[in-house]
Amino acid sequence: MITRFAPSPTWKLHIWSVRTALFCYLMSNKAKAEWWKYILRIEDTDTARSTKLFEQNLLDGFEWLWLDRDAWPGKDGGEWPYYQMERLEVYNAYVQKLLEDGQAYYARETTEELDAMREEMQKIKKPFRYRQRDYTEEQLQSFKDEWRLPVVRLKLDPTREIVFDDLVKGETRFKLEQFGDLVIVKWDGVPTYHLAVVVDDIEMNISHVVRGEDHLTNTAKHIALYEAFGHDELPRFGHLPLIMNPNGKKLSKRDDPKEVWLVLIDQFRDAWFLPEAIINFSAMIGRNPWTEQEVFSLQELIHEFDITRVQKANAKYDFKRALWFNSEYIKNMDDAHFVAQVKDFLFLYGDESWKEIVEHSEDAHWMKLAPYIKVRIQTLRQFEEHCQYFFTRPESVDATIVNREKMKVTPELVSGFLPDLIHLLEHMTQEQWTEETIKEELISFIKAKELKNGQVLRPVRAILTWVEASPGAFEMLYVLGKQESMVRLKEYIEA
Repeated sequence: MITRFAPSPTWKLHIWSVRTALFCYLMSNKAKAEWWKYILRIEDTDTARSTKLFEQNLLDGFEWLWLDRDAWPGKDGGEWPYYQMERLEVYNAYVQKLLEDGQAYYARETTEELDAMREEMQKIKKPFRYRQRDYTEEQLQSFKDEWRLPVVRLKLDPTREIVFDDLVKGETRFKLEQFGDLVIVKWDGVPTYHLAVVVDDIEMNISHVVRGEDHLTNTAKHIALYEAFGHDELPRFGHLPLIMNPNGKKLSKRDDPKEVWLVLIDQFRDAWFLPEAIINFSAMIGRNPWTEQEVFSLQELIHEFDITRVQKANAKYDFKRALWFNSEYIKNMDDAHFVAQVKDFLFLYGDESWKEIVEHSEDAHWMKLAPYIKVRIQTLRQFEEHCQYFFTRPESVDATIVNREKMKVTPELVSGFLPDLIHLLEHMTQEQWTEETIKEELISFIKAKELKNGQVLRPVRAILTWVEASPGAFEMLYVLGKQESMVRLKEYIEA
């Protein structure tokens, strides 16, 4: 089994491309018992839009996601020249054979002439389908005098029907009468996508072609090309359901980020998502659940993957699911690995204050807070946004964060119990300063004061952090330690 993913470097790596590449990767890896390969190649015949910048973005994204394992441009001295623009001689040889066999021909209409022909068909309400035209000697001489450059078109037999068994959609049929003769070489001599992709797949012995449903009609044209080349062993084709945005339209690079959130892989990476979470998330887009399990390692995904279980209907893109998967991977991280990842992120992307914290804070403090914050954040960037209270005290006091009228937490209530609570905590020894003992002492204190838990625990937590959401009072007292906790509680009284 040989699969491939062949992106065009005309835009940044997108989540829908990752899903396609991932399914190719999973399919080929599952076939390890036999000879297998997964090929990543660059299709750069769209010379007007292809750029080295986008190409590097694609390669960097695949490397980050570990989807570059087997073969890619420049890796391990690959067997093939993976850039189509370096293979023009190969494509030309195939085209010449088609021309010699009478299965392809030169067409010389200009864009304006084709538009006029299209308008004529619209007037009589019929679709425009270009078929081979017989030129007069006068026309041919005129084309020569005008230095008019031709395109090469593949003859498509309008009486034929293309039938193939799609791995996802089942039996699929297309009548060639709905297509005009296919342009396979542009006027500048550069092959079109249709020609280059089929020749590459033949040359690289691709056995399975997995791509988006928007390529379904292309497959009929490509099968006609395979047949014209006399290549009897067609690959198996599988077409994945489209990914739709929240408005029910195909997910696009032009979608409003406020509605769709992240879709580009470098956006996920900059937000410090974990690559394994993006892999897991992508694998679940448009799949029929075969188990209640949702969080899979890469090896588990390979073992469980079955392309026949991919749903036929369009899939909905849900960024909240990406956040959920990422949060699950963060929760399950080893504490030391979590701390190392957060520090790396803060040093790379944090401001000077965070870099100062990373350089001068103690490892023991980081390890202490790790279990409490891992379960509260969905991305590592959220640590930067919400967790500075673990290391620094607020510059100003905002009593509205502490007081809550609905919970009957008033300034008078807090100022009434806080001195006694400080006295209690100050008389605890360092050996007693554990989360469990702190919890026991505070619960006893609350009962003795005949108050509700929220009337004490919430304002204590708020005073220690000065944020609306954080770990609870027991956890914060334990992580900050006795000395720092006392300073913050006393500063509130003195303010």
